[in-house]
Amino acid sequence: MVSANNLRDVVKLLLARAAKSEGEFVQRVVEKVVSVCSMDGYVYLKTQEDFQWYMTTLGEIARLKGLTRGDKIAAQIIDVPLRVADVRSFAAQAMVELLRDVDRVMEGRLAQDACGASIVSAASWVVGEYCDCLQQGASTMDYPGVVAALLHPTVGKVPVEQQPVFLHALLKVC
Repeated sequence: MVSANNLRDVVKLLLARAAKSEGEFVQRVVEKVVSVCSMDGYVYLKTQEDFQWYMTTLGEIARLKGLTRGDKIAAQIIDVPLRVADVRSFAAQAMVELLRDVDRVMEGRLAQDACGASIVSAASWVVGEYCDCLQQGASTMDYPGVVAALLHPTVGKVPVEQQPVFLHALLKVC
């Protein structure tokens, strides 16, 4: 039912439904969206614009209330820029925006919740790993804004074993 031509429309409809729902339904919709988008090495994502759309969509998914497991989202946040060099600058900027909105990502969850923590850790990893791309992709990089996003008080409450990712990102950015 899904093709490269209708993927965005189908995902938009599914996520709109998930945003109005709760419980296991949200998680199932998210897992199907990720499964279809990443199928067969991203067969439906052909262009740089398609991958940028997907990174934006992952950010929207991360902000959904009712998301109970973030491992697949976190894996995709890392995998897409790892595989697609042309999207790294965009991905790094999108993850800075996600970190700036960390309260919404963590909304309704404890900071120690593995779902939110895995997503914000993945976002921090992308920012740190591709900060050079971030610097090249922007005419003027907002260093204080990036550092503030990485040092957000909610980020400091993630499990101790995940905090080195944030430190690594800070060191790379600075």
